Amino acid sequence: MTTERQRAANRRNAARSTGPKSAVGQARASRNARRHGLTARPEPAEIDKWICIITGSDQEVDLPDPQDPAWPVLLRLAEAEAHLERVRDYQVHLLAKDQEGPILPNKFLGDLATSAAEQLRVHHETPCLSRDQVRGAKQTLDMFRRHFWKTIREAHNIRRRVQRYRTQAEARREKALSAWIEVQKTKRTQFQP
Repeated sequence: MTTERQRAANRRNAARSTGPKSAVGQARASRNARRHGLTARPEPAEIDKWICIITGSDQEVDLPDPQDPAWPVLLRLAEAEAHLERVRDYQVHLLAKDQEGPILPNKFLGDLATSAAEQLRVHHETPCLSRDQVRGAKQTLDMFRRHFWKTIREAHNIRRRVQRYRTQAEARREKALSAWIEVQKTKRTQFQP
């Protein structure tokens, strides 16, 4: 059980960590999740497609009446399905991108590092480089290593965020599906004699 002293400390810490204070920082933070569109609301066409799939209707003519109490639940489920589909598609895109080849910060730096590594290998066999040339080759390799690992970390962070978006989308769909099932049960009991 937390003491009053701990609660007061928690309140003080929470008051200090409220995000960016400047207008520039707030503007930047407000765009954090909009780079890839995974958190944006699905397009109406995507929602319509999922409404047709859920209701089993081929055309919009067969759709339920928007005045029906089940309509908001159906809409929420269709949005959740469309959102989950978008996240899954993005994950497939990332996997396909991984299959294309190794992640390199940029081609020029990769070529430069390959050249520096070759120079150092030749120098090891027969010393032919000056001290400055060896130092320059080592610096090039260190720069490549730093950029390479930075790129790897960034790719890992993107995958982690996308997985978090997927988990959230699955949870949203699970809640919407449970509500839809309840509405369907209620409709069945109303029409049974």
